[in-house]
Amino acid sequence: MTANHYLANYPDPIPLELLKEQEYALFIDDYIESFVADVTKQVGPLNVLLQSTSFRVVLETMKKFQAVSIIRDTQIQNRLYDFEQQNLVAHSLGDLGTPQITDFKYGIIQLPNKQLTPIQQEFVRGIKLLNKR
Repeated sequence: MTANHYLANYPDPIPLELLKEQEYALFIDDYIESFVADVTKQVGPLNVLLQSTSFRVVLETMKKFQAVSIIRDTQIQNRLYDFEQQNLVAHSLGDLGTPQITDFKYGIIQLPNKQLTPIQQEFVRGIKLLNKR
């Protein structure tokens, strides 16, 4: 969010009710889209005002409409000058947006008549040991 947003100085974590009230300006990015989809599954849809491939458009929308955004740290560091970075305030989202499913299975596909390398065999052994716990 911008430094003059009314939640800029709010302590982390910002309550979910306040986050849901905000308008969002989002950069079109596979990671952000996936994150927003996970958040939507958890808390319902966000009020997305704008989505754009232009970082400048997202930034200007944040300034003009007091919108908030979900931006990766690297995007800010790689796309904004230092003085622009100082005008943004970051807040932690805690566990918000983390996938709820934590169980998964490993598998291996092997071509007929092909043997695993010693490292691959060790990996498979390790996985089997983990699954026994």
